[in-house]
Amino acid sequence: MYLCLGDNISSYPELNELIIKHAEFLYSDKYYRKNNHGIMMDRALIQSGVVFEYEQSDNWINKGLFRLKDNFYHSYSSRGIHLENSSEYHLVVQNHFISIEDFLNKYNLSLGSEIVDIFEQIEDYYSYILKPDGFLPTIGDSSRKKINNKNKKYTSLLDLDAGIAILQSKNNSNPKRSTWMSFVCGYSTLTHKHLDDLSITLFYNGDDIFVDSGKHSYGSSPARGYVRSAKAHNTIVINDKNYKLPKPKIAKDKITITDYASNQIYYFVKGRNFAYEGVSIERSLIFFKPDVCIILDRIMNGQSQKVSQIFNLGPSTSVIQKDINHTIIKAPNSHIHIEQLNGADELVVHKGNKDKPYAVISEQFSKLTETHQLEYIVNGDKVFFLTVIRMGKDNDRVSNIQFDTMSNILALEVDGKSISIVM
Repeated sequence: MYLCLGDNISSYPELNELIIKHAEFLYSDKYYRKNNHGIMMDRALIQSGVVFEYEQSDNWINKGLFRLKDNFYHSYSSRGIHLENSSEYHLVVQNHFISIEDFLNKYNLSLGSEIVDIFEQIEDYYSYILKPDGFLPTIGDSSRKKINNKNKKYTSLLDLDAGIAILQSKNNSNPKRSTWMSFVCGYSTLTHKHLDDLSITLFYNGDDIFVDSGKHSYGSSPARGYVRSAKAHNTIVINDKNYKLPKPKIAKDKITITDYASNQIYYFVKGRNFAYEGVSIERSLIFFKPDVCIILDRIMNGQSQKVSQIFNLGPSTSVIQKDINHTIIKAPNSHIHIEQLNGADELVVHKGNKDKPYAVISEQFSKLTETHQLEYIVNGDKVFFLTVIRMGKDNDRVSNIQFDTMSNILALEVDGKSISIVM
């Protein structure tokens, strides 16, 4: 557009016609979607109206501004979290809106103070979503990307609209080795959404322990299909199959975070996934700060089926003890003990395979990294996993763990003190 400013554009009728045709396409709501692509359409439409003096220019500017403002409120939760299910796209869309506001200001235009005032809240999300090493988690369609943020916070965050909880515990002597967990369950849009409901990720002592799969690419390649699948996430999978994502308007009846609590000793978060046909799945997670996590998975089937509890390990993490009831994995700085207190029928350790693909993650666009996947298997119609994740070599600070299936009460001792929690 700007290349034409030094010349009289009216002397190029074919170019005039092309610009108008392009703007009319952008102006039409027929091709418009309330997502990041819609934002780019409005940006181009406004730029066309500002740079070129056509009869329709004011209409283009007004239409672009109207849709942008509507798109903004559609795109963010009340906490300023972008709703496209991706930590990376939070950054992408933030940059879109900042650059658009900068452009508008040059022409005495603005998105308005109500929107601009939320920019600070959008920026604040990085204080929570960034892992202690400064990298964004590869949740949804996200690559491994480092962000320069000097205001890292180590408290928890919950957003039901975005379907995410962040649980943290600060290592005061070395903050980069703090404990960080994510819990994903629910969504407000299908854009960039993976089959990752009830999935967790874990960062501990400077290491990625359990990781999400990343985005790999767009399209219909086998790699893209795998990284979006349920088995590529740290969740419960039925019969090795994917579930169908309901439309966002009805999703909260089937997939959502249902409970959350926080105190000085632990964080508690619970979610459900009722999207598998004839199956209900509930996951309760308790994070005893800073280094013990207990997961209770309850699965109700209409018939006996294969139920898999999946853990995808970080690329630098290996399995050093393969045992159904007590698995030990080792990362560069840490040992992690995984205990199955209710047992399992089988444990399969899958090795990474780029050709299949399987047990792989994608930290960079169109590239796969082989890792390991733990699959704990139980066959039945009523299944529950009671899983304890102990971080560190000799971590016995949580002991005497018992779960009463009738009362749904978990009884245990933490640092010698008895605690009972309704699950």
